[in-house]
Amino acid sequence: MTERLYYRDPALLEFEATIISSEKADGRYQTVLDRSAFYPTSGGQLFDTGVLGGVEVLDVIDADDSVLHITGQSVGEPGRRVAGSVNAARRKMHRQQHTAQHILSQIAVRQYQFETVSVHLGDDYGAIELNTPSIDQSQLDQLETAANEILFANWPVSILFVSGQELDKLPLRKIPSREGELRVIKVGEFDYSACGGTHCNSTAEVGVIKLIGWEKLRGHALVKFVAGSQAIEDYRLRFAVTDSLTKSLTCHLKDLNDKVDKLTGENRDQRKQLGALFKELLPIRADELAATAVTIGALKFVYKAVDGMDATTAGQLGSTVAERINGVALLVADGRLLISVGTGSKLHAGELSKQLSASIGLKGGGSNKAAQLGGADPAKLEEYKAALLSLIGHA
Repeated sequence: MTERLYYRDPALLEFEATIISSEKADGRYQTVLDRSAFYPTSGGQLFDTGVLGGVEVLDVIDADDSVLHITGQSVGEPGRRVAGSVNAARRKMHRQQHTAQHILSQIAVRQYQFETVSVHLGDDYGAIELNTPSIDQSQLDQLETAANEILFANWPVSILFVSGQELDKLPLRKIPSREGELRVIKVGEFDYSACGGTHCNSTAEVGVIKLIGWEKLRGHALVKFVAGSQAIEDYRLRFAVTDSLTKSLTCHLKDLNDKVDKLTGENRDQRKQLGALFKELLPIRADELAATAVTIGALKFVYKAVDGMDATTAGQLGSTVAERINGVALLVADGRLLISVGTGSKLHAGELSKQLSASIGLKGGGSNKAAQLGGADPAKLEEYKAALLSLIGHA
């Protein structure tokens, strides 16, 4: 049995303990200590990392009454006294994120009667799954504002160990199914929740909470957020991206969306115009390619890497060429390998693409007259040609 030091002191990062057991499984070592400050993955919160006995801790697993410390090397034999050091930055991020989750879940219940169904606390963001099919932007804004007001109020976050009649007197957000003594996280007088995770000592320590959107999950609204140091990293990235874009597009941040929408529209119009021009020139280009056809056995064959043409237009070009030479056209365009066969060739483009896919490692498919494979490299055109001719029987 492992005494979980983080239960009473989530700020504890350095400790000493005695090894109870050490076993090797799947190439990694599993060490159980008599006491540990390392938090194992549970309750939606990820595990701590750090160093144990001079060895890097790769994972921490909750195993009933024990905590398994996973390492790539042996920490030591049973009975050895070892020192442990928890990664401070990761623990801080987890404490801020988990405290933020409790605050958001309580506000969602109080303001909208949205209960939290599940929790995800990850390296990139946290999320609460709410028992509502959707949530609108005004509700998200109100939720975010209310959460940060609680941070500014600097309410204390306490750990309570309660059972029996004491537990019945607490306004728990969710009634736990587990009996006996429970660990309860108390946020001011605002939220009481049974929880085994690590939390801040006050709401101010969370720093900031930023909602970053929502998506549908199992028919519920999954609201994503970042908090504390995680929010700072997120803002740093978003600022770098938007700052670079505003400088490149010579516009103010407030005008960035309109500027991008305008450029996207112009690009779409230009692509349409370019596509129309390609279609007009298609017969001429088809004649040029048909003139380069080589005869291999009884088959006429054209192969070419086509620059500056999208896959759709290139496919039309390939089909036109294949009919004109009554053979096979193999083109590479826009990262795709396009196979077109003429009516009189008695070949099936889709079947050829399946066989070619197996031999050159590209994936795709098609119909009897035309097929395409994704991930094609123009520099490998000769390799594609040789593989296709081998399949047809003209290697």
